[in-house]
Amino acid sequence: MVCPPEAYLQVGRVLAGQRRLAAGVDAAAFASARAYAGQVRPAAPYELLCPGVVRMDPAAAAVLERTAIAGPTIPMPSVPGLPARLRLGGGDVYTAFGASVLGPVVGGFAHWAWRQWRPLAGGATLAAVMRDGGLLGRAVARRAGQDVPEVWLSRSLCLLGAVADAGDREALRNLLVRARRRPATVAEALDELGLVGERVPGLVPSAPLAGEGLERLLDWLAGTPAAAERVAAASGAARRAILEHLEAAGALRGTMVGLIDVGYSGTIQRCLTRITALKGTPVRTLGLYLGTSPGAVWAAGRDAMVRGFAVQYGAPDWLAAPLIRARAVLELLLGAPLGPLAGYDRAAPRLSPPDYPAGQREATLRMQDAALANARPAGRAEVRRRLARLLMAPTAEEVRHFGGWLYQDHLTVARPQPLAATTGDVTLWPGAEAFR
Repeated sequence: MVCPPEAYLQVGRVLAGQRRLAAGVDAAAFASARAYAGQVRPAAPYELLCPGVVRMDPAAAAVLERTAIAGPTIPMPSVPGLPARLRLGGGDVYTAFGASVLGPVVGGFAHWAWRQWRPLAGGATLAAVMRDGGLLGRAVARRAGQDVPEVWLSRSLCLLGAVADAGDREALRNLLVRARRRPATVAEALDELGLVGERVPGLVPSAPLAGEGLERLLDWLAGTPAAAERVAAASGAARRAILEHLEAAGALRGTMVGLIDVGYSGTIQRCLTRITALKGTPVRTLGLYLGTSPGAVWAAGRDAMVRGFAVQYGAPDWLAAPLIRARAVLELLLGAPLGPLAGYDRAAPRLSPPDYPAGQREATLRMQDAALANARPAGRAEVRRRLARLLMAPTAEEVRHFGGWLYQDHLTVARPQPLAATTGDVTLWPGAEAFR
């Protein structure tokens, strides 16, 4: 198992606590040796480390490592979903769901996030990343007893702001290919880079960017002065707008900004680190997420800390897979029921109209208010079980009431799509397929 350095450091601390490390070896030294050994092929990490570093049988050490990173495997007991007949004080199905299913999840996250942030409170400012961090931010504000400002940021806008210039090939690959479920088409890429109506010789506008086509576009952008100038202008405008919005929201008042979000790969946090560095005003960040994927390790660094509550860097894997695969479910349940960010007007967010019916918005508000009213500090193990049950084994009633909710995110789906539907090769809620 190859893991990020922070995970190996956690294993080292466990081994040190059990007096399993050789004399003169501390947790940091173990983490360094383990990271090196993990890259050796064929992999034989503990055979290389034992007994010089770890005083333990290799097989037993491997089991200990997996447990230290992922936590013990938790059986899937029956977890309350929607009762067969929803009669919660005369309320409706969405109020019942919010109180019984979501309440302990947001309450557990809020208590954990507050404890993570409290030691830094003197110099850090907490902010909820909108839309997805809406309910989590409200829950943390309630637990902390203080306002948590909302900052409107989107992956697409932040990815654009993180592009230094037309020659920044890695940042352009992130924007046009890596951060998407499907690569952008040539026309979509040109539109997003401020090159509306342009044509690239040899490339069909409707063709997806992959392989040689992507490299040809990147070569053209860097080698065409007029296009390069417009790309630099578009990315520079995005950076200025993002930073002006953060300033106006009060998110940059302290020495560090804490970002509350549903999470996964930490794209927005990573981009903010890049954006502030490009502007010459680096800002330290603390990402507080419900869960993070293995890719979130790239968001961590000297000025950026990444912490996940239910899942950290893809561990435990039994929850990480459904959490990341069905992330649209949690984004709809936990996010503010508003349209996506289209840009900013004088530092204020400008939102596109939501592409879902008014009834979905009203039901979301009732559900989230009930979750907040019934939030309690459930432990990590309980929250993990509840999330796994909802995402992997939803009840028929849950699918009936939530499966038709529309999800929109142009980096994930081409057009708004119901949670329980499959469009092309995209299924947003695989656990709901049993009820089709």
